[in-house]
Amino acid sequence: MEKKKIAALLAILILAAAVLGACSLFGGGDEEEDPNALPETKKRFYASIGESFISHINDSKRMVRLNVALLLSKDSTELITQNQAGIRSIVVKMLREKSEADFLAPDIITSMETELTEKVRELLALEEFIGVVVDDFVVQ
Repeated sequence: MEKKKIAALLAILILAAAVLGACSLFGGGDEEEDPNALPETKKRFYASIGESFISHINDSKRMVRLNVALLLSKDSTELITQNQAGIRSIVVKMLREKSEADFLAPDIITSMETELTEKVRELLALEEFIGVVVDDFVVQ
């Protein structure tokens, strides 16, 4: 009888070890990290550059409304406020250069974010400037 208890206990231990080994081998391995993600210790700040932009679309009866914000790695509100007119001018010029077909393209938001990020980066020359994000976009 004693041998049966020892054999049962030994079987349970072997089974537990096998389950633990299988879990560590097949279970939830390391997840891939997003290379573009900011480290968790970094904070993000969004700076508004004022009211929404509303503009007629070139050679069209339609209008566009756009609202953007600046994404920063640290709070630079004072510098953004000082450059607000220049940033708004960049956005207005970009809106006036686009056609109706441009605004109806499926990747227009990404395209505008990229274009505005490049131009605003030239104006600000700030290390903490990450990019421009579109937070509202409507074509009517």
